[in-house]
Amino acid sequence: MRLLQVASKIFGVILLINGAGVFDRTVHAAASNPTADPSGRTALRYAEAMAGGRVAAWADLDLGCLTNRLAKTAADASRDACWKDTLAIHVKLLADQPEKGIFGAQGRGVGFGLLHESHRKADLWRDYPPALFLSPSVWQHGGGLPPRIKFVKILPSRVTGLQIAGSPEPYSVRVTLVELSVTYPDPLTAPPALRPGEPWWASGTIRRYGPVRDLVVRVPVVSGLKAAGYPVDQAVLSAGLPETPTLLGTGGGGPSEIGRTSDRPGEQTGGQELAGGLLLGSVRWWDRASAGSQFATELRDIRGLSPSPDRLARMLRLLQLDETDRELNRLLGDDLYANLLKAGLARSGMSAGDDGTRRRLAEFYWTLQGATWRQELTEVAVGHSDVAESFYRAAQSLEIVAKSGRADLETVRRLGALQRWNNDSEAALENHEGALRRLDPKPSRWRATLLTEIAWDRLQWIFWTRRYEHPWLAQARQEAEQAQAMAEMPMDKLLAAEAVLVAEALAVPRQPARVQASLESVRQLHGRLQKVGGLWEYLIANDLVKAFVAESATVTLPTTARSSEVVDVRIHATPPPQDLLRTWEFDKDSSGAAPQGFSSAATAAGGNSRWTVQTDAEAPTSPHVLAHSAGCSTADCFDVLLAEATGFAYPDVTVHLRTIDSAAEGGAGIVMAASDRRLYYVVTLNESAGTLAIHRLAEGQATLLDRTSVQLTKRPWHLLRVQRINFAHVSKPRLSVFVDGREVAAVTDDAIPNLDRIGLATRGAVTVKFDRLHALNLVSNQPLSAPAAY
Repeated sequence: MRLLQVASKIFGVILLINGAGVFDRTVHAAASNPTADPSGRTALRYAEAMAGGRVAAWADLDLGCLTNRLAKTAADASRDACWKDTLAIHVKLLADQPEKGIFGAQGRGVGFGLLHESHRKADLWRDYPPALFLSPSVWQHGGGLPPRIKFVKILPSRVTGLQIAGSPEPYSVRVTLVELSVTYPDPLTAPPALRPGEPWWASGTIRRYGPVRDLVVRVPVVSGLKAAGYPVDQAVLSAGLPETPTLLGTGGGGPSEIGRTSDRPGEQTGGQELAGGLLLGSVRWWDRASAGSQFATELRDIRGLSPSPDRLARMLRLLQLDETDRELNRLLGDDLYANLLKAGLARSGMSAGDDGTRRRLAEFYWTLQGATWRQELTEVAVGHSDVAESFYRAAQSLEIVAKSGRADLETVRRLGALQRWNNDSEAALENHEGALRRLDPKPSRWRATLLTEIAWDRLQWIFWTRRYEHPWLAQARQEAEQAQAMAEMPMDKLLAAEAVLVAEALAVPRQPARVQASLESVRQLHGRLQKVGGLWEYLIANDLVKAFVAESATVTLPTTARSSEVVDVRIHATPPPQDLLRTWEFDKDSSGAAPQGFSSAATAAGGNSRWTVQTDAEAPTSPHVLAHSAGCSTADCFDVLLAEATGFAYPDVTVHLRTIDSAAEGGAGIVMAASDRRLYYVVTLNESAGTLAIHRLAEGQATLLDRTSVQLTKRPWHLLRVQRINFAHVSKPRLSVFVDGREVAAVTDDAIPNLDRIGLATRGAVTVKFDRLHALNLVSNQPLSAPAAY
C-alpha cells in the first residue's frame, strides 16, 4: 500500500513514549449536541448507516473498509465485499459458545453472551467492537426491528498514533469517543445476554439469559486521515476487517484479535478505552413489566400453535421475560416432556400402534434408564444434548407449575416421573402420593396409574441404595399388586406387573417360585398386547431382573451412542459369562458332614474348630444349617470357611446367623475380597455384646478398621449383610454393613483388592449356626470411567 508518509518526527517520538495518547488541549470539552462537533455527526451517520443496512454510506465512513479499498490487497475490495465480510465476522461473534457441563449453554440463540460488568473476568467474555451493537446481524435474526440510536455525549478528544499495516511509523491522529444510546425496541427479538447475577462458570443449573433493552456504545471517530492518504478526513474505527489500522495501546484489530481482553483482570487502560465498545454498566434488560401487552399477545399466539421447533423457540424466548409464568411453563413443560418421550422411543427401538401406548413405552424406557444407567439423562456433562436439555428444562417448568398450586393430576404425575428418572425418589414420592390423596379412595384408572408410579419410585430408591431389606420393597410390591388388580388397560396392568417382578427379584431372601409366578404374569399380559414391538426384551433383560431370568441370557438390548469417556458400556447391556448369583442353603448336604464347595483354615494354631452341616427345624430355610463349634482359643484368631466359587469382586453378601455360645471377644460373620486364608476382609457380629467389628487380614496380621455398637432385634436369628461397592461409581471401594435391615457401618479402604472369593468366619471361641448364605455380584458397580460418567 502506498499512503502518504506525513508525520512530525518530533511528535512521533512523543506518541511512541506515550502509547496511550495525549489530550489535545485545543479541542473543546464534551459537547451536548452532535451537530456542535463533526465527530458527533460522523458517529451518528455511521451508526444509522450500519443499523439501516445502507452499505455505501457505511463503507465510506468505516476506517477498516476504507483501508482495504485503498490497499486493494483483497481480491474484491468493493463496498459490498467489505459489508459482507464484516457481517460474517459479527455472525461468528454472536454465535452460541458451547460449554461443557452447562445446562442451557447453547439455548440462548444468537446473542451477546456476557455483557454485565460482573462477568468481565469470565473466560468467555468478549470485548465487542462498536459496530457489532448496531449490526443487522444482531437485530435481523428472528425478524426483529432495527435499533433506535440516540446521541448521548462526546468525550474529550485525544491525540494518539494510528498504525497502518506496511507503514514504518504511526500517523498522528485525533480520536474522539462519541457515546450513543442503542435501544432494541422489540423484547421478543432483541439480542439476549446473560442476566446480572447469573453464574458464568460450570454450573448444574439452567442459566438465565434475557433480551437486552438498551445500552450505551462508545464509537471512536478518528480525525486527520487525509494526511495519511485517505479520501476523507474522519472515519469510525471498529475492529474486524483485515488490514484495519490500530491505535497505539489498543492491541490488534484483525479478526483473530477480536474478543481478547489483554488486561484481564482489572479495568481498561487509556489506550484500550480509545478502541470504544460497550460502556460497562450501561446495559438494561427487558422484563415482563417493561414488555407490556406483548407478553400476553405472544403467549396467546403460542397457545394456538401445534408443537414444533418454532413454537419451542418462541416459548424459550418468552421465558426470558418471565420464567415464573404458570401457563407458559405448562406449555413448555408439556412440549419438552413429549420431546423426551419421542427421543426415548427412538433410542429404545420399541413401537406401538397408538400414541397412548407409545407414550407408556417411552416412559418405561426412561424408568429403566433412571434405575440403572442414567448416562443418557446426564450426558449434557460431556457436551450439548437435546435429550438432556429437554429432560432438565421440562422438570424445571413442571415444578414451577406444581408450586403454583393449580397443577392437574397429569402434570404432577409427569413431574414425579422426571424426578424419579433424576434419581430424586423422595421428591417423586411426595408428588405422586400427594396426587393420590386428591383422589376418591374407590378403585379407578387414575388410582391404578399413581400406585404404579409410587411403586416404581420406591424401587428406584431401593435399587440405588441397595437397601433390599427396607420396608419400602414390600410396600412397593403391594402397591404394584393393587395397581395391577385395579388397572383396566393391558399396558397399565403390564407395567404394574413388571414392578411386582422387579420387587420379587430384589427380595432378600428371594423366593424362586414367586419370581417365576410374577414372570409368568408378565408374559401373559404381554401376550395380550396388540401392535407392540420390542417390549419383551426390556421386560426380561433389563438390569433389574436379567440375572434371575434364564431366558434373558439370549437377549441383547439396543446400545445407544454413549460418551467416549466411558471405558466399556457393554457391561450394562450384556451380563458377563459368570454366575452373578449364588445361594448356599446346605439342604442338599448330608447332616454331620462338612459342607460341599468350601475349604476351611485358621489364622493361628491351637484351634480345634469344626464346620459341619446340622439339622435345625427352626432355621430360616430348614431343614439344614451350617454349624461351627469350638473355634480359636484367642481373640485375634480367625477361623474362615471360603467358598470355592469365584467371580464376586463386587459382592452383596447376606447370611442368617445364630450364636449359641461365644467368648467376650468372639464373633461370627462374612468374609469377602479374599484370595486365600492369608488375605481377606472379615465382618463379625458379637450378639451377646451387641457389637460389630470390621478387620483387614494380611499374612495372618489383623487390622481393626471399625468397631461399632449394634441394636439387635429380639429374635434368635439375625441377618448380616455386607456389600462391597464403589463410592460414587469411581474406584473408591467401600464396605457397607447392615444388620437386620439397618445400615450400621461403612468403611472406605483404598487397600481393598479386586479379589473375588467370599465365605464365612468366626473370631475367637464361638459356637454359631449359619443359614442361607447368599451372594450377588454387583456387576453395575464396577468402575466405568475416569472421571466417572455419573
